[in-house]
Amino acid sequence: MNIAYFLDLARLRNGFSSDLILGKAMGVTDASVSFWRNSKVVPKNYRAVQIAFFAGVNPIQVIAVCEAARERDPKKKAFWNGLATGAR
Repeated sequence: MNIAYFLDLARLRNGFSSDLILGKAMGVTDASVSFWRNSKVVPKNYRAVQIAFFAGVNPIQVIAVCEAARERDPKKKAFWNGLATGAR
C-alpha cells in the first residue's frame, strides 16, 4: 500500500477526473499531488489526513503509510507498515 493508492481512492470516491481537480479541492497544486503520487515527496501529516478524508479511510492508515515512507530504521518502518495495513 502506498500514497498513490489513497490518491486514486480519493479521486474515485469524489468523481475527480484528474490530480489537478483533486489538488484544487485540497488547496494544493497538481504538481504537489504528482510529487506525492510518484514518491518524490511524502505528504505532511496534515495533508495525509486530508487525503484520508477525501478517500474515506481511517486517517491513521494514510499517516502510517507516510511515516513508513519517511522512516529509515527497519524496525520502525515495519511498525508503520503494520499499522497501515491493520488500522481498519
